[in-house]
Amino acid sequence: MRILQLHTRYRQAGGEDRVVAAEADLLRSAGHTVEQLLADNPRSSMAAAGAMLKSPWNSASRQAVERAVARFKPDVAHVHNTWYALSPSVLDELRASRVPTVMTVHNYRLMCVNGMLLRDGGPCEDCVGRSPLPGIRHRCYRNSVVASTVAAATIGYNRRRKTWADGVANVAGIVAALPTGADWPPPVSDVVGEGDADAGLGDGLDFVATPGTYGVICSANTSPTGDILKVFLVGPLVVGP
Repeated sequence: MRILQLHTRYRQAGGEDRVVAAEADLLRSAGHTVEQLLADNPRSSMAAAGAMLKSPWNSASRQAVERAVARFKPDVAHVHNTWYALSPSVLDELRASRVPTVMTVHNYRLMCVNGMLLRDGGPCEDCVGRSPLPGIRHRCYRNSVVASTVAAATIGYNRRRKTWADGVANVAGIVAALPTGADWPPPVSDVVGEGDADAGLGDGLDFVATPGTYGVICSANTSPTGDILKVFLVGPLVVGP
């Protein structure tokens, strides 16, 4: 499978950056082809300010995705951090290019100006499900009215456009047992087939793979009875009975 990873790296490498790198290594070791589209937030104050102003919708980032898709022709895209150099515009281009897409949300930035749902040492949900204006009033992002306004504009603009709602496919995790000694990695088709119903993420639901569903093999643990395989389903899924 050809997998396109998209991620904006942090100025100081942290957990999200390590997750992206480890995921790429794991997928490659399982036989998948991984292409990374990585962006960096500028370090200088002037360049950072200019890039941040584009964070609600960065046309250059969208064009970069368009070029990457045309060149790499991914089967699926996995989006991580888009703040702020990539911007949510990358999701719109992936949808326009008809690339099945899943997004790992590492924080609360889709609904919270500072991404943490914390303020003044305690929980805060003032912007959850409503206007992010309180985040500006409280200077939630870096104690700056300007920076908080840009972060709030990113949330508000893309909420109105339904960027996150319309630009990311459904995803469900499944676990399947393979016989000990089976070839590794197994063909995804051996695990994911049209019409198969598989257990969801511990929520008691069944998901049915429909045409256009993809499977991404992510991990395996050897047990006495067989190799335990974890697969993420991406694409058109329906909740089974």
